[in-house]
Amino acid sequence: MADLLLIQPPAYDIYAPPLGLATLASVLRQNEVTVKCLDYNILFYHQIHDHAPGAWQFSTSLQIWTDPQIYRKLLQPAFKIFGQRLVRDVLESGAKTVGISILQTGILPAIDLIETLREFCGDIQIILGGPSMNEQEARRFLDDYRVLTVIEGEAERALPEVMRRLKAPFPLSLSGIPGAIYKSEGQILSQAKDLITDINPLPFPDFSDFNLDQYAWRERLLPIATSRGCIARCRFCGETQAMGKFRELKPSRVVDELAHQATKHSVTAFRMNDSLINGNLEHLEAWLDGVIDRKLDIIFGGAQARINNRMSDELLWKLKECGCQLIMYGVESGSDSLLKIMRKGITSQDALEVIGRTSLAGIAMQVNIIVGHFEESLVDFLKSVLFVIRIRKQIQYLHVNCYDFADQSEDYRLATNIVNRKSPRWRTRSGLNNYYTRQARRGILLVLMKLFGIRES
Repeated sequence: MADLLLIQPPAYDIYAPPLGLATLASVLRQNEVTVKCLDYNILFYHQIHDHAPGAWQFSTSLQIWTDPQIYRKLLQPAFKIFGQRLVRDVLESGAKTVGISILQTGILPAIDLIETLREFCGDIQIILGGPSMNEQEARRFLDDYRVLTVIEGEAERALPEVMRRLKAPFPLSLSGIPGAIYKSEGQILSQAKDLITDINPLPFPDFSDFNLDQYAWRERLLPIATSRGCIARCRFCGETQAMGKFRELKPSRVVDELAHQATKHSVTAFRMNDSLINGNLEHLEAWLDGVIDRKLDIIFGGAQARINNRMSDELLWKLKECGCQLIMYGVESGSDSLLKIMRKGITSQDALEVIGRTSLAGIAMQVNIIVGHFEESLVDFLKSVLFVIRIRKQIQYLHVNCYDFADQSEDYRLATNIVNRKSPRWRTRSGLNNYYTRQARRGILLVLMKLFGIRES
C-alpha cells in the first residue's frame, strides 16, 4: 500500500527514467513515506508512438504537446483513455495522494489526468510540482482543478513535510512549507520557494520502481546530475530564475553515485542531466580523475556544456578517456552582435576554437542553434548559416530551435512589441518576425544539415 503515487506524464524523455521522481522517491522513503513511481510517459509512448512519432522528437514535441488544437486532435483522445489506468493504479495502491511532475510539455496531459481523478476519485489529494510550475500556473490549477498545493522550485524538503502534515491528526495547514502555493479561506497564499544550498547530503536517486528495459536507448541508461542551476545569465533562458545559483556535488560523491547505480542496476551508460557539465572545471576534472582511479567502466553522454576556452586539451582528452560520447554545446547563434544581445558571454570565434579542439579529442558533438530571436536580423541569421557551414565536418548533430519566450526569462519580461508571446506562434507587431519566417529559417538549416550529413537531434 502506498501513501503517495508519483506520476510522470508525457511528454518527457524516452531514453531513461525521470531523475526528478527517482530523487523524490529516495528522499520520501528516508522520511518513512511509502511511495510508488509511475512513468506514464514511457507507457503512453509505447502505446501510441507509431501513430505520432513527432510527439517525442525534441524539435517538434513542444508544439505538439502545448498547442491545444494539435494536442486535442492528435493525442488527447488516446491519452484520455490511457489516463484511466490512473484510477486503477490509485485503487490498487490504496494511495490517498497523487503527485504529478509537470514540464511545459506536460501541462495539457496533466489536466486530463486531474479531470479523470476528479471524476472517479473525487476526494483524492493532488500535489503538483516540476519545472513549469510557477505562481501563475498554480493559480489556474488551484482555482479550476482543486489541487491541494503546487510546489514551486525544489521539492525535496517541501514534499515530505506536506505528506507528514497530511498524516497528522490535527487540521491540515500548509503554512511555512517552502515553495508551497495553496488556497486558504478563498485566498491563494505562497511561501518562498526552497533552494537547497548543499545538495551533497541528498540520497542517491532510487530507480527501483522503473523497468529500465522499457526505455528506448540501445542499452540500459540512467540519468545523473552532478550539479544544479547554471553559472550563465543568458537573457532568453529562465534557468537561473527557476533553479537559483549554481550548486554542485563533491567529486567523490559523483563517483560514488556512478559506482552505486552501475552496480545496483547493471548499467554502464549514463546521461548527464546537468544544465551544464562544465560550470566548474576543477570539479569536473576531479570527478573524472575519480572515475579513472576507480577504474569505472562507464560511458556517458548528453553532457550540456558552455563554450569555455578554458577547457584545456588535457581536460577534453580526459573526458574522452572516461567515456564521454557526446557533448552538447549551446552556441545559439553565429552572429557576435546577437550573442552579445543574448548575453552569452562568448564570440563565434570562441565557439569555433572549442568545437575544433573537442573534435580533435574524438568526442562527438551536438551544437544548439536558435533561429528567429525577436532581435535577430536577416544578417544575424545568415551568419548562423555560415557558422554551421564552417563546423559541418566537426559535429555530428545539430539542434535547431525556433525561438520561444521562456516565461521566467529576462526576454519575457523586457521584450516589447510582441503579440501573443506565450504561444509558439508569437509575432512582432510589425509582422516581420512571425511563426512562418522562423520555420522558414529553420527549414534552411535543416536542408543544409541533410546536404552535409549532419543528424538532427
